[in-house]
Amino acid sequence: MTDFVRTFRPNGDDGERVPLDQVGLLATPQIEVVSATAYALTKDHHGKILDFTAASAVTLTVPAGLPSDFICGISQGGAGQVTLTASGVTIGEPDDQLSTAAQFVLLTLMAFSADIFRLYGRTA
Repeated sequence: MTDFVRTFRPNGDDGERVPLDQVGLLATPQIEVVSATAYALTKDHHGKILDFTAASAVTLTVPAGLPSDFICGISQGGAGQVTLTASGVTIGEPDDQLSTAAQFVLLTLMAFSADIFRLYGRTA
């Protein structure tokens, strides 16, 4: 059995029922530390910040089939630059730059529809 909480809109109207275990997604995302240099996103990364701590370059694959409301933070916590690679998806970024620009940069990857993403933040 799943427990739910009800959200409220700014005007005081009822919002929607949210599973209790997802309430944190509404306030503070979970941070997942990743030491791998090759990694692929899954639906389980929705709402999380991935902190890549590798000393060498990291390849992050964005596969087809992620939820159409997917959002994920990508942090370069280590010295290794994180580069996103599209696999059956389109990643839009104004200058077609799909890598973190420096250590401690935080990017946001957001789905706008099925398999169509936009990347925000300080890219290189």
